[in-house]
Amino acid sequence: MNPEQTLAPASAPPSADSRERRLDACRARIREHEEHVRDEFLRSRKSTPELLKRRAGQLDELLCEVWRMHAGPALSGAALLAVGGYGREEMYPASDVDVLVLMPQGYSRSARNEVGAFLAFLWDVGLKPGHGTRTVAESRDQARADVTIMTALLEARLLTGSDKLFGQLGKVINARGVWSSTQFYRAKLREQEQRNAEYGDTASNLEPDVKNGPGGLRDLHTVQWILKRRFGSTALESLVERGLISAEQLVGLRRARDFLSQVRFALHLNSGRMEDQLLFEHQKQLAGNFGYHDQTGNRAVEQFMQRYYRTTRRVSLFNEVVLQRLGDVIGRTRTAERRINARFLTRNGYLDSKRPKLLEVSPRAVLEPFLLRQKHAEIRGFSAPLVERLMEAATRIDSEFRNDPKNRRTFMQILSAPADAPSQLEAMNRYGVLGAYIPHFGLITGRMQYDLFHSYTVDVHILRVVRNIRRFGLPEGRKTDSRLREIMERVENPAVLYIAGLFHDIAKGRGGDHSELGAGDAEQFCSNHGLSPRESALVAWLVRHHLDLSMTAQKKDVYDPAVIRDFTRLVGDQVHLDHLYLLTVADVRGTNPGLWTAWKARAFEDLYRQTERALRMNIEHPRGTGELLEERKHAALAELRGRGLEEEGIRAIWSGFAEDYFWLFRDDEIVWHTTALHEGPSGGFLVASRAQTADGNTAILVHGPSAVRRFFITCSVLDAKGLNILDARILPSGGRRSLAQYLVVQRDGAPLHDADQLEVICDSLREALASGELPSRPAGRKLPRRLRAFDVGVQVSFRADPRGRHTVMELVTTDRPGLLGLVGGILTRQEIAVRTAKIATIGERAEDVFHLADVGRKPLSSGRREKLLAALKKELEDG
Repeated sequence: MNPEQTLAPASAPPSADSRERRLDACRARIREHEEHVRDEFLRSRKSTPELLKRRAGQLDELLCEVWRMHAGPALSGAALLAVGGYGREEMYPASDVDVLVLMPQGYSRSARNEVGAFLAFLWDVGLKPGHGTRTVAESRDQARADVTIMTALLEARLLTGSDKLFGQLGKVINARGVWSSTQFYRAKLREQEQRNAEYGDTASNLEPDVKNGPGGLRDLHTVQWILKRRFGSTALESLVERGLISAEQLVGLRRARDFLSQVRFALHLNSGRMEDQLLFEHQKQLAGNFGYHDQTGNRAVEQFMQRYYRTTRRVSLFNEVVLQRLGDVIGRTRTAERRINARFLTRNGYLDSKRPKLLEVSPRAVLEPFLLRQKHAEIRGFSAPLVERLMEAATRIDSEFRNDPKNRRTFMQILSAPADAPSQLEAMNRYGVLGAYIPHFGLITGRMQYDLFHSYTVDVHILRVVRNIRRFGLPEGRKTDSRLREIMERVENPAVLYIAGLFHDIAKGRGGDHSELGAGDAEQFCSNHGLSPRESALVAWLVRHHLDLSMTAQKKDVYDPAVIRDFTRLVGDQVHLDHLYLLTVADVRGTNPGLWTAWKARAFEDLYRQTERALRMNIEHPRGTGELLEERKHAALAELRGRGLEEEGIRAIWSGFAEDYFWLFRDDEIVWHTTALHEGPSGGFLVASRAQTADGNTAILVHGPSAVRRFFITCSVLDAKGLNILDARILPSGGRRSLAQYLVVQRDGAPLHDADQLEVICDSLREALASGELPSRPAGRKLPRRLRAFDVGVQVSFRADPRGRHTVMELVTTDRPGLLGLVGGILTRQEIAVRTAKIATIGERAEDVFHLADVGRKPLSSGRREKLLAALKKELEDG
């Protein structure tokens, strides 16, 4: 400490100048301490535990001096305590300085004023203390009423003041009637369950909270708090002394704690604030800080985050095991045993082996607990000793174990049982057994994908896909997913789909095409596990093509006969189509909670139905197209007649449409368009809305004079009104007029069903189209925080559509507010017309497909394509 910076106690309130000098001295000390701590952390992250304690010690000195400076005779019987993380001596760079001023009974107004001056000084110096001022009795009463206050008081540490008062506090909070060990244990368990639910109940969220998320530092604190309440010590070493964990486990636990502490320390330093969430914008920087470098197919940030997820998984498992054992010690419940078979029994509902060394002397028994839990619904879970033995046994699983026919049969029994196979796979993954049994699965355990598309690590995503597949076959699916359940009932062997789900992303991060690599892994696995050659080939095909249905539905025109013909050739038969459809829906639903929308569901189902029809008709060429169009016209005609429209008038409207119109739109859309055109104005612009389409979305219909600028104006107006366009289809309707339909949703992905709001939107759009100008320049919106962490670049590709009618442009770039309007403006200036547009936002990526034509309605020449490419790259890269 610099002697010149020591704060002298004041016998009287300091003058303004004197107070300011003292504040400056304090700030200088704090800056010096912070700079020293930062430098030392950057030199060696291993010093983090020592730095946390040293920071607490430095604050102790400072606060004691400030206390002496402000504490007059009125506070002579009071005590200043550190509580919370400060009480634990875990002070991160931006941690709160939590203090409690413990007052004697009947303290005076002067004492209250002196405490106020003390706290005001701390605020002015920049420490922002969390504080409370209470008597011992008040502390007892508040602790009794609130377990969080009780927890803070358990960690209280005397800084300065009355030892006697501090001792009285310890006695009253440990007295009978103030949170017995059992009550405290149960309350902290409830608190942890609520916290985990708040943070998504998984340690694998892609922007995890290092302090409060599952497997984070709070899971360690919870154990320490319960230890303190029951045994009077928070030291992790006491777990070994009491036989709750082994010395070897303690070493691994310390390593995990120190890594999480280092991450949190670095987060605070890099962000300059109390930031405990590993946001995308911090992850790259921390990966560099921790010495990771990009490798082929494995970015530095993904390596760093994989280590993070594997660490939190270890902490979560430690928390599970120790809390269960502490519960046995604290609860002292009478053990109720029940025999399951010759090797296993349950104790108080938890499965355990009869002999502690069973899994060591009989390795084949490693998979048996998962099979037993599947067969016996009454089993609540695995006992703490069995969990530890399973994790230890997982390290001994080798090629001999994997090649053992009995082990392979047991694994397939688990996978093929009518009971809940996904839950057992999740448990096997949690305890390290699944990654040991399928080594390639072990490689992707805890592996994240640095994007906004995937909400989970690869292993968690895979297991969610498998769970989704199982849900399709459950009775409750009749109401919510009746079509999927109907298809699932046709599947002969659900294990085929489960295996395809297990392997569809298993080759992520290995370099190369993960679909091809995964297909090879899957085929070998199937061959080893007794599947027939036909089933093995089906699984490999599903893994190889698991992206094809999704890409076709979202990026191609599923009403184009050539597209359907090509996709029908790919699937070949109904069995392959059914399996691929189920796998695809399960995959998309398991990728990101916000990814599955009514529009996407309809797009997938349309492709499925079109292909199913083509398979029934054995279409190799677009044979049967004419019959399909006539069926669609006939259905629409019958509905329109029922609404009172004359056939002559209907056909007059339809006469302006090319045959493509009846391919691009469904029966119900044709009915809506025709009715609107029949009732609408003969000239000018017709703008109408449909609040509830068959697929649950909102549709905007625009009919009027053809103009290249129309697409740009429409996109800009809809964007200004807070709508995102999912799909746009634009077709000539005769007489230099065209019809366009836009499927739209609100910013949050929800459909817009408010009739009054839709009317306002339609009025604004009609006015803008009639004038040919935007009502005002589109306001630029700030790029969302999560998008700023990513730069996809600008990728543009062109190809001819299968029938040579127009040019297909695929644009991949970073998503941003107003992107479609920006693209529309570029196309307008290039005098390029949009025929259809499919708009897909995949996390941070916009992957949009435009079908384009020049003003003569012909495909773009090579020169036009090059000019368009240059304009897109210039404006989008600069933006």
